[in-house]
Amino acid sequence: MEDELQQKIDKAFIHIRITLPFMIPLFSEIRLSPSSDVPSAGIFESGRLIYNPKWLAMLSVEDIAFVVAHELMHLVLRSHSRSGTDPFLWNVAHDYIINKELLDAFQLDEVPAGGLDWRKIYGRYLHIDDRSGEDVYRIIQDMSEDQRNKLKSEHWSVGARDTLGDVLKEIGISSNTNKADLAMS
Repeated sequence: MEDELQQKIDKAFIHIRITLPFMIPLFSEIRLSPSSDVPSAGIFESGRLIYNPKWLAMLSVEDIAFVVAHELMHLVLRSHSRSGTDPFLWNVAHDYIINKELLDAFQLDEVPAGGLDWRKIYGRYLHIDDRSGEDVYRIIQDMSEDQRNKLKSEHWSVGARDTLGDVLKEIGISSNTNKADLAMS
């Protein structure tokens, strides 16, 4: 299974290089780290990209390309260093922005692997074209607590868990670690 997954990852990287050539320099900066302790995938500001190999193996090459490109976009947008007061909601805001951009770049109708898609949830009320992560973060902050909790439950890396801190605790990152260092997607 490891060889088959590695082949899919290699093909996904080629797909990203063709579709998003501006990301090519980032490939030398990232280190892939398989871990069954994470539910899906995430990236640290250092470029360490962690992923659950069982989860990733279930995806198509195209979906893996989207997921990896999504994680790389967290680096491109400096998501880790531009954090709001709630790191989880900051990550969600950037996930919406990133997924919208990648849907356009990959010419897809749906976000793969059940990822967050603003158009499907809120698109008929408010478009986020040309909005920054800060703009979307403010929109999310202005939502009711029930709406924000719904957002948290819909985030596919976290599922029913309430906070990013719970995820970090599960994967063994101490409470002293800057939680903004990891963008879970």
